Amino acid sequence: MLILLSSNRLGIIKKVFNMDFLREINVLYRITDWLPFLGFALIGFFLKVSRLEITNLDPLLLVLFFSSLLLSYTYSLNDYFDENKKQKYFLLPLISSLILLPFLNFNQILLAVIFLFLFTLYSLRGVSLSKIPIVGTLTNTVGFMSIFMIGYMAKEKVTLLGIIFFLLLSVYQTVSQLIHEKVHLKSDIESGRRTSVFYLRGKLVLLLKAMLLFTFPLSLFLLLKTRFNLFAIACILFSLIFFIKVSQIDKNLRKSYKLASIVVGLFFLLDYFLIYLEL
Repeated sequence: MLILLSSNRLGIIKKVFNMDFLREINVLYRITDWLPFLGFALIGFFLKVSRLEITNLDPLLLVLFFSSLLLSYTYSLNDYFDENKKQKYFLLPLISSLILLPFLNFNQILLAVIFLFLFTLYSLRGVSLSKIPIVGTLTNTVGFMSIFMIGYMAKEKVTLLGIIFFLLLSVYQTVSQLIHEKVHLKSDIESGRRTSVFYLRGKLVLLLKAMLLFTFPLSLFLLLKTRFNLFAIACILFSLIFFIKVSQIDKNLRKSYKLASIVVGLFFLLDYFLIYLEL
C-alpha cells in the first residue's frame, strides 16, 4: 500500500515538472504575458517594508501568489470570451484567489474585489469594457495598478512616496496600453472593436509625448528627494528615449517598451537592496 502511494505521488510530481505540462499551463493562463506585471506588486510591497521587516518573506510570497492568481484569472477569462473556448479554466485561479482573501487585510481585499470586478466586465460578453473607448483603456490602467496597490497596502498607510510611484507607474501603464491598442488597431477594426486610439488618430502621438513629459517631474522628485536614485535616472532615460520613439508605433516599439520597462523595474530592486544594505 505504501509503495502504491509513493508511486502515485511520484507520478504526480513527474507530471507537475513535465515540460509539456508546464507549457500547457503557460498557454492556458498566459503566464509569460502577465509575469512582468508582478513587478508592480514587488515595487508596491518593497516601498512599504522596512529594513527589519524584510527578514520575514511570508507577506511578500502571499502578495506574489495572490497577484499571480488574479492575473491568471484575468488572462484566461479574456481568452475564454475572445476565442470562444468551451473549458472554463479561469474558474481555478478565481476560486483559489477567493480562498486566500481571509489572509489579506481589508484594503487588499477591497483592491482585489475592484480588480476582479473591473477585469470581469472588461472581458464579459455583452458588457466588454475593452471595446468601449477611453473606458477600456482606463480600466486596464486602474486594474493593473490594483496589483501595485495590493503589494503596497500590505502595510496600511499611504505616503507621498507611494502616491508619486502610483502616478508614475499609472502613466507608464497607460502609455503601454495605448501602444498595444495602436498595434492591434487594424485587427480590432476588423472585429468591430473601437478602442481609444481609433478616435485619437493623429492626436495619439501628441498624447503619448505629453504623458511621458508628465513623468519627468515625478522622476526628478524621486531623484532629489528620495534614495531611489538609480530608478529615477532609469525612468528619466526611459521617458526620454520613448518620447522620441513613439513617433513611429509598431510591434518593435511595443516589444522594446515592454523590455525596457522590465529593466527599469530591475533598477528599482537594485536601489532597494542598496538601501537595505545601507550602501
